[in-house]
Amino acid sequence: MLRDLLTDNDALNEGKHWWRQQFDTNEIIVREGERCGNVFVVLRGKVQVTGTVTLENRSIRPGFRTLEVGEVFGELALVDHSPHVASVIGVCPGELAVIPVDTLEEYLEDHPETAARFYRRLAKILSGRLRQTNRKMLSLLGWGLKAHGYERL
Repeated sequence: MLRDLLTDNDALNEGKHWWRQQFDTNEIIVREGERCGNVFVVLRGKVQVTGTVTLENRSIRPGFRTLEVGEVFGELALVDHSPHVASVIGVCPGELAVIPVDTLEEYLEDHPETAARFYRRLAKILSGRLRQTNRKMLSLLGWGLKAHGYERL
């Protein structure tokens, strides 16, 4: 989806519409609770998506998804411009394509046929992630019910 726009000579041009950003192991790329206004594509390396969980006045930051080459993050900024609900941290040294949301939106407005394909693909990605989240949530709910003795009902 986005990677195709980055490699198509008639689409987004490096330097004009997007740039490359290097990252190191354990480097925070996106910070939970902040807005950055960019969409990212992993070009090299891996990143870990983490979130803050508070248990009995103690916060932990478990990783819940690893993204590899070609995968996208920050795409929800295209939908609602809200602060990030998770942090993204480098697993190993790598490189990202950084695309400002405003630039991408402007490009898609000027290219409606590309926009239709782009948003259809984005909807598939988001629905897949929602399904995965629902499965994980139900698994955790089952674990919690069992831990509290509700499996005997």
